[in-house]
Amino acid sequence: MENKKMIFVVDDDDICRESLGMILENQGYKVRDFPDGKKAWDAINEKRGLPDLLITDGIMPEMGGEKLTALVKSSYKFPVIMVSGACEKMRGCPVDALMGKPFDCDHLLEEVKRLI
Repeated sequence: MENKKMIFVVDDDDICRESLGMILENQGYKVRDFPDGKKAWDAINEKRGLPDLLITDGIMPEMGGEKLTALVKSSYKFPVIMVSGACEKMRGCPVDALMGKPFDCDHLLEEVKRLI
């Protein structure tokens, strides 16, 4: 049985979240997606299968990627990629990779492979 890596995708833009999920699934990853940081954080704290990687948008309602990343980094060890249209505002965020929107799919997949 194959041990697929789990990636959590967090973005309030349905099209972006679903597209990214499909790209990752086509590469053999398992994906769970969430429309905001609060829902992702709640799922992480359920501790029923932590992700191997978190990919998050920066600015979202409920809880943005900056706060979500800070919580993750204070409690867990898995890497975080932030994909945001507001990269300049996110420069100080403790992510493992920061990418602007729109992003190049090949570059994103390279970062995913590098981190997990």
